[in-house]
Parts: sequence; C-alpha cells; structure tokens
Amino acid sequence: KNPIVWLLATVYFLLVMSMYGVALWLPQIVKGFGHLSDFQVGLITAIPYACAAVGMIFVGRSSDRLNERSFHIAIPAFIGGSGLLSAIYFYSPAVHSPVLALAALSVAAMGMWATLGPFWALPPAFLSGTAAAGGIALINSVGNLGGFAGPYLVGRINAGRFDSAHHPDFSAGLLLLATTVVLGGILALFTRRRPAYLPVELPTR
Repeated sequence: KNPIVWLLATVYFLLVMSMYGVALWLPQIVKGFGHLSDFQVGLITAIPYACAAVGMIFVGRSSDRLNERSFHIAIPAFIGGSGLLSAIYFYSPAVHSPVLALAALSVAAMGMWATLGPFWALPPAFLSGTAAAGGIALINSVGNLGGFAGPYLVGRINAGRFDSAHHPDFSAGLLLLATTVVLGGILALFTRRRPAYLPVELPTR
C-alpha cells in the first residue's frame, strides 16, 4: 500500500527493461556491423560493459559524495537514452558506421548501468526495519520482470525486420528501450519529494 515502493518498483522495472533489452540483443546488433566471427563479436560486445563499469564507479562515487540519488539516476538514464538514439542513427543503412554505433552503445551502457548504484541507495532512505526488507524484496521482484519484458518485446518488434542493406533492423527495438530508460529517469525525479509518513515500520505480527 506504500506508494513510494510502487514508484521505485516502476523505476526499476523500466531501467531493467532497457538494460536487459540491450544485453540480450547486443551480440546480434554487433553481428550486424559486418562480417565478424563469433569470437570477434564476443570481444567487441565486451567494450560497452567495460564503459558501463567505469560509469558505475564514477556516478556511484559522485552520488555518495553529494548525498544525492534522484538526479544521479535521472541524468545517467537520459544519457543512456541519448546513446541508444544515437546508435539507431549510426546503425542505419544511410550512415552505417560500426565504430560510431559501438561508441553510442558504449555511452548508452555507461548511462544505463550507472543508475543502479544510486537507485539501490534510495529504498533505505524511505523505509526502515522490516519495511525495508519487505519493500526492497518487492521492488526487486517487480522490477526484475523488466528483465523478461525488455528482451521479449525487442524480439517481437524486430522479428523479420531487415534494413535496405539486409542487416537486422533493430531501430524500433532500440527506440523502445530508449523510451523506457528515459521514462525511468523522469519517474526517478519524483523521489526527491519525500513523504512525511516515511520511513515506516511494518508490524512484527
């Protein structure tokens, strides 16, 4: 019944939806860059995650230093959405620049994964005691459903879609993921207004 728990669950659902949507389809996207072996695809696919690790450390430290969470979720989420939109442009047949498309995907990964640290610092700011345990469990359970929704919807949208160069067309799927991560960032800004009745304790019986 706690609205902040459902707000956080929704934010996490949208963030996870975009992250898993990218993660599970990234090898196929990279495969569309050109004639690459599976080994080369694996190596190239690792680059966005290396950038994501750097982003997580940088944003996490900044969030702790400033003791601020909402903007440290929203801004990286907006960067992630911008990176996905840029990837659509550079991946298109009119441009088809694998290097720039990979750079855009790396920026997207850096932004999306950087939201995780500040996000998980939020629930304890609103909930305490047994409410924190139950609330975090519910947020995690509902949010991780996005791990199914993202890859599934991208697969459904992109099924049988090819561009004029006969590469798999991921533009519609990436546009969906860009929309979800930006919407998650927008909703994260609403956590700045802390309700007066929180944190709360759930009854022990």
